[in-house]
Amino acid sequence: MPATDIILLRHATAERLRPGLSDTRRELTSEGRLEAERMSMLLAATVARNAVLCSSPAVRAMQTANALSRATSLEINIEPRLGLDGNVDTVLDVIRELASTPVIIVGHLPVIAQAAAMLLQMPVSSVAMPPGAAIGMQWHGRSGSTATLCWMVTPEIVVRL
Repeated sequence: MPATDIILLRHATAERLRPGLSDTRRELTSEGRLEAERMSMLLAATVARNAVLCSSPAVRAMQTANALSRATSLEINIEPRLGLDGNVDTVLDVIRELASTPVIIVGHLPVIAQAAAMLLQMPVSSVAMPPGAAIGMQWHGRSGSTATLCWMVTPEIVVRL
C-alpha cells in the first residue's frame, strides 16, 4: 500500500475559557482568525484535491477548518470523535478508516500532538504544536502505525514566509 498524506492541524488561537462559556463554544480570537487564514493559504498549495477534511465539532476547530475549506474548496466532515473528549485512538481510527485517502484532521491539544508523536514514534514532549500549527506526514499503511515526518509549520513561521 502506498503512503498516505496526513496533515494534523491544531485549531488556531481561541478565546480564553470564562464563566458561562462552554469550552466547545469558544471562538477564535481576531489573531486566531488571521492565523487560520494565513495557514490555510499556505496549506492550500500542498493539499491534495481528493483530501478529506475532518474537524472536531468544537467552534474553534470548525472556524479553523472553515478557513481551510475556503482556501481549498474541500468539504468539512464534522467528526464528533475528534471533539474535546476524543483521544489518540479516535484520531488513529479516523486515519485508518480513510485508509489510502489523504486526510486533514483539525483538532485539539493534547490529543493532536499525541497522535503526531505516536505516528512518528517520537516522545510526546518532542512534539510542540502551538495554536494553528500543522504537521504533514506520510503514513505507511492501514495495519502499520508509523509515519514519516515531511514538514511542520507554525503560524509564526508562516508570517515570516
